[in-house]
Amino acid sequence: MKVNKKLRPQSLSVYMTLMGKAGLYFRAFRAYRGLGDPELKLNKYVCNALLKALVNANSVEKAFALFEELKSEGFEPDAYTYSTVIAGCAKRSDGYAKAKEFFDEMLSRDLKPDAFIYSSLLNVCARCGLEDEAKAIFEEMREYGVEPATYHYAPLVNMYAENKKPREAEKVFKEFSEAGLPMNQVMVNSLIKAYLNCGELEKAAKLFEDMPSLCGAVGDVTYTLMIDSYCKAGLVEKAQTLFEQIKSRGLSPGNYVYSILITTYAKQGNADMVSSLSKELESREQGVGDPVLFNSVLKSFCELGMMDAVMNTLKRMNKESVSPDRATFNILICFFCKQGMMDVAFQTLDDLKARKLRPNMNSYMPLITEFLKSEKPDEALKLLTQAIENGVRPSRDLWSSIIDALCQNKKLDEVFTQFKTMTVSFCNQFINVSQCLLIFYYFMFVSNRRGVLEFPNEYLFTGDH
Repeated sequence: MKVNKKLRPQSLSVYMTLMGKAGLYFRAFRAYRGLGDPELKLNKYVCNALLKALVNANSVEKAFALFEELKSEGFEPDAYTYSTVIAGCAKRSDGYAKAKEFFDEMLSRDLKPDAFIYSSLLNVCARCGLEDEAKAIFEEMREYGVEPATYHYAPLVNMYAENKKPREAEKVFKEFSEAGLPMNQVMVNSLIKAYLNCGELEKAAKLFEDMPSLCGAVGDVTYTLMIDSYCKAGLVEKAQTLFEQIKSRGLSPGNYVYSILITTYAKQGNADMVSSLSKELESREQGVGDPVLFNSVLKSFCELGMMDAVMNTLKRMNKESVSPDRATFNILICFFCKQGMMDVAFQTLDDLKARKLRPNMNSYMPLITEFLKSEKPDEALKLLTQAIENGVRPSRDLWSSIIDALCQNKKLDEVFTQFKTMTVSFCNQFINVSQCLLIFYYFMFVSNRRGVLEFPNEYLFTGDH
């Protein structure tokens, strides 16, 4: 990286690019901050590589802040720089406004927008679902003499797919085909997604069949899209056929494909297929590996009540050095509650906290629900209080269930106290305060068999509430 004891800009930019692709953008950032040569710190190759690494790592705010800092120190951005920061705008909720700001700034510097600038702008519009703006940019691009390429059409098809407008997606796809540009999997997948998002499974299946003649072999992404859709439509046999087709082609099905099939078979109560797919996963050279996939397998075994398989999956996680996350613990808490193993469920909750993981409502919900089923509202209320103290925000339905149980047990003082707390602290989960009062009066009526409501003055709500 050095020539005459001096860092070469090209070598440093390559290092930053590699760090960005590896997800180690902080190393690239640290290396940049450690540079002592002012000229090197403002080199366009170095600066562009660092900005790109930050954007790719989703650290767009840090990228934007660095961009402003660089300009204040004399850095002269080029078209590639603006293409990078505009691309980062797709990862912000107000992305289009920020992208236009960068675009106008670029024009003020007498930089001519190129194909990549327009591609970045179209991606921002697509991510934000801005159809009119996307059309305007596409036409403006042509006026500037930039010929549309595949990567200009693809964002438009994706946008209409997300907006559930398959007919508009078809129009763009047809225009792309008539332009004589080479067809690729990205374009076909985008149209398939548009059909699937609108429930047009037959059209998606037809396009899937035509894919080899359109752009060659079918890729993993396409298989995943179709398998997922067949499973959601209850057509698991067709999904399984595609799964076997992937393997027959010598390809390895992705983790998400396994997760989809295992979850679907578990919902159908097909323990044999769940066990078979799980064993197939374990036999792979790389094992299961992915914590999300492990959780899918674990949840499926839990839903089927297969205790031995649950324990074996946990052992497998430990063997592959995969640490359980909050979702893992939540799955186990729910499972142990359904098995009537409340002591083990509480121990699992304690283990979750011991690992410095923060419990959420799904951590407490199964335990509270079991207490309510067992007609132990006091225990349920105690656990709810503990959840709130840990920063968990209860749902409206859970609050209502606990108050209902208290009413049934004629614990009216506690009903007043808890309902008032709920209304003051969580009324934003209700449509309005009037609805809270109506629900309250309903519970009071249920609890008072005489149909006479006694509403003590000390529990009356003030106008502030």
